[in-house]
Amino acid sequence: MASANIFVRGLWGDGSCHSYPEALRRFAALSHFRFRKPNPTRYYCWGKWNLDFLRRLKIEAVLVEENAISSFGRDVPRDTSNNGRQPYGLSLWRHKLEAMRLALVDHEAITWLDADIEMTRGQGRLPRKYWEQLSKGQPLRAVQRRYVRQCCPWRDDENGRRITVHGAVIYCRETAIIERAIDLMESSDPKHTDEAVFSMFIDEQNGGQWTGEEGHRNAGYDFPWYDQRRRHVLPVIEPVHFMNRGHY
Repeated sequence: MASANIFVRGLWGDGSCHSYPEALRRFAALSHFRFRKPNPTRYYCWGKWNLDFLRRLKIEAVLVEENAISSFGRDVPRDTSNNGRQPYGLSLWRHKLEAMRLALVDHEAITWLDADIEMTRGQGRLPRKYWEQLSKGQPLRAVQRRYVRQCCPWRDDENGRRITVHGAVIYCRETAIIERAIDLMESSDPKHTDEAVFSMFIDEQNGGQWTGEEGHRNAGYDFPWYDQRRRHVLPVIEPVHFMNRGHY
């Protein structure tokens, strides 16, 4: 039987990845006492150097693979010409999906947090009945984010093509959802981000249609208490307990 709910973070990559230096900087910041962290949190890690780096920060992590970047069984040469975004022809964010999948093996529900997400109210204090409140909505929950570029090209609506879920904070309680997201990344476009495939999954649940900006929230897919600071689609559901401190 699955154990208690848990927060999840992950570290992967090496010097060929454009976002890797920022990831290291944010994890170093997480180890500082002024950055509030929810408990319990499980960390997943790819690469021995990354594991040692986290241990030096007194962060214990599960080593998923010795390689800092996984090919996930794909028999294609590694490519570093695109800043490491698709090193084996597959989005680097595939690692996030795998970390979430692994965490759900022995936990009832998870909340994924990017390294630049900080708690804002009290030292590691969560909203009252945090997990219970989330369980009353959809099994996948994330806020929407507006981009200039097209992120969801399968949608008919021009506005909808530029709106995805935001991958920095994601609640999930069903392994099948993560497995479907992985399938979609492999089958639709291996270069899709986690944000795109989660958005595609939600569209699937709505008969293959994007239900609009309000439809996402009305259907219970929105995540409360999180301020992404920019690129908002709808106002934050307050009070704010999680804040994005990154520069993206």
